[in-house]
Amino acid sequence: MNAQIAYITPKNPPKPLPFKVLCILAFFFGGSTLFFSILTLFTLPEYYVVHTHARQAIFPEDLRNSSDFIISFIFFLLSAVAFAGLIGIWRLQKIGYWIFFVSIILFVILPFVLFDMPFVWIITYLLPYQVIAVFLLILFGKNLKLMRKRV
Repeated sequence: MNAQIAYITPKNPPKPLPFKVLCILAFFFGGSTLFFSILTLFTLPEYYVVHTHARQAIFPEDLRNSSDFIISFIFFLLSAVAFAGLIGIWRLQKIGYWIFFVSIILFVILPFVLFDMPFVWIITYLLPYQVIAVFLLILFGKNLKLMRKRV
């Protein structure tokens, strides 16, 4: 009698513990970013700093009065897309990494384009966010081999 053993491979291979910890930290980072972008979106009348420092020349003439809402909505969309990318990363999908990558890069670059503020002010207030975002991109990039190419 020849006994054959059938091995069943799970659809999602188990995640290593450091990857799980990285994902949990990234979910905290993405969730707080999403929360604060929603908060900014709903407290715009009190948050006039966006309107006073927005580069009005990049907006069409009809939309210059609502530039603060447009900027806040753009940052809300980017943080929601980044959070969706984090969900894809948790599911070990490479497309999730690339979605997260593009949205975070845009989130880091857009303040320099949309705001007419001194470079030093932007760096001073956004440096912690930018450092954490780039750090997460590098760490997820090192773990890219764990992720599948299929959606």
